Amino acid sequence: VFEAQKGFRYFNGDEVLALARYRPDSDFARIKRQQMIVEALKKKIFGLNPLFDLNTIINLLGELKTNLKTDLGMQEIKDLYSFGKENHVNSNYVILSDENFLKADSMEIGEMQVYVLYPRAGLENYSEIQSYLREKF
Repeated sequence: VFEAQKGFRYFNGDEVLALARYRPDSDFARIKRQQMIVEALKKKIFGLNPLFDLNTIINLLGELKTNLKTDLGMQEIKDLYSFGKENHVNSNYVILSDENFLKADSMEIGEMQVYVLYPRAGLENYSEIQSYLREKF
């Protein structure tokens, strides 16, 4: 069970992980929380100032080295970071859920009752979703 007081506060790594895994409601709500965490992390990292936050950057690089395996060199990682910061990489995403384009229902498959999602416009009718995505992206 994840419990947090209302209002502004910082979470440590264990608390963020607990929040990301917390499932009191739907998978869609959990996904939204996870995306909120990724956005906050991205904002925090891209907001670091190399002059004033050098210790934080060094600690972050140490944590990345310990917990992330890649064949990218340090220069490539630096270039990738610079590209993301300079080009204001925007992680656009859309959650398709029963709150917007999908309809939730249950059906029987064999002897099991299963939860299903299908386009709100009708089974196999993805036109509404496709139109929205064309406009958004």
